Amino acid sequence: MRRQGNGLCLLSLGKLAVYWSSSFDTILDAGGSRGISQLKILAELKFRLVQEVRGDLLSRPHSIFDMIGGSGSGGFISILLGIFGLSVDETLEEFIILSIHVLDIPGISASARTERLKRYITDLMKKYEIDEEMRLLDPNPRSGRCKV
Repeated sequence: MRRQGNGLCLLSLGKLAVYWSSSFDTILDAGGSRGISQLKILAELKFRLVQEVRGDLLSRPHSIFDMIGGSGSGGFISILLGIFGLSVDETLEEFIILSIHVLDIPGISASARTERLKRYITDLMKKYEIDEEMRLLDPNPRSGRCKV
């Protein structure tokens, strides 16, 4: 745990490039709206950590992890957790909204999906009072010392 000085604490989200496989199990996350499973696993992990350590210290993932990263939908989730400083529940809610209004719409062109995504992100930044001109590397009081 970062707060106790025991080295780096990292979180990686997204499609696994390398996965364990046996004749019985294959563990894959194909991204997209399936990223919801990552958030559910993270919620359970956070719940278990809160049970073992002072709960008030672990209210948001950016207070637990030194670095949060991901690819595809996992990259978007890592921005919500690390840059926006959202809780797991807030991130899950926002990701479900994104999935319903952008990701899971069948038969939509790439340009139309891109425009929907731009509108969603602009509205999201306004909702959480994030400056639209802020760069990912800019210091951000919402994310604390967590890097994305």
